Order: sequence, then C-alpha cells, then structure tokens
Amino acid sequence: MDRQELDCFLRRITPREQYYLDNPGSPSPRYEAMERRMVAGQEVLWFPIPDLERDDIHLRKDSRFTDVPNHMHANVNVNFIYSGHCDYVINKTPVTLQQGDLCIFDLGVVRRKQYLGENDIVINLNMSHDFFSNSFLR
Repeated sequence: MDRQELDCFLRRITPREQYYLDNPGSPSPRYEAMERRMVAGQEVLWFPIPDLERDDIHLRKDSRFTDVPNHMHANVNVNFIYSGHCDYVINKTPVTLQQGDLCIFDLGVVRRKQYLGENDIVINLNMSHDFFSNSFLR
C-alpha cells in the first residue's frame, strides 16, 4: 500500500462513523454496556482492549463525527494525529494536538476526546503493559 492508498483508506467512512453521521449527537451504543469507574469524583468509562489478550499491540483509527466522554484505557495508549487536529481534556486540562503530534497515555489517565470532524484522523495504538515496557521503550 502506498501513501495515497493509505490516505484513501483512512478517510473512508467506516460503518461506525456512518452511524454517527446518521445519528448526530448520539453516543455510541457500546457505552451503555461498558464498565464505569469512579476516579477523582467523576464517573469514567473503562475501555478494555480484548485484542491485547491475543496480541501485544492493536492499531485502529478512532471514529470521527463524535466525541468520547471521560474514559480510561486498561493499557498504555498512543494517539497519533494523522490529519487535522484533536481536542482532548486530559486530567481536566484542555489539550489540542495537531497533525503530526503524538501523545502517550499511561494507565489511569482520564481523558475526554472532543468531536472529530471529517479531516480529523487519529490513529490509536494500544499496547499491552509488558510490550510497552519491554519492547517499545527499548
């Protein structure tokens, strides 16, 4: 796959993104069944990544046309802003990442991702704790 093919692939509307386009402002139906935890007096969604039970890393594109309420991942998480920008609230502090920026989220970091528009493409790399500490940092 060359760079242009990758760009076309990342900009393609996924079924989940189509759901958000068809239901503006609606949260993901997945959130209803997700575990919630209280952290520093606020309720946060707990995002486990089941694929990390089989593999040490999991790569995906974040869905556009929606925001994500306060949440934490059960693993180390790296977000790369491929295109556009992404506004976060990280531990109650607003942060804007621009195209080319990278952010590493450790375990236990509460964040909220603001609405992503059509040009806002975020690549999400989830890593098992062992992989991050043993392989990634080496």
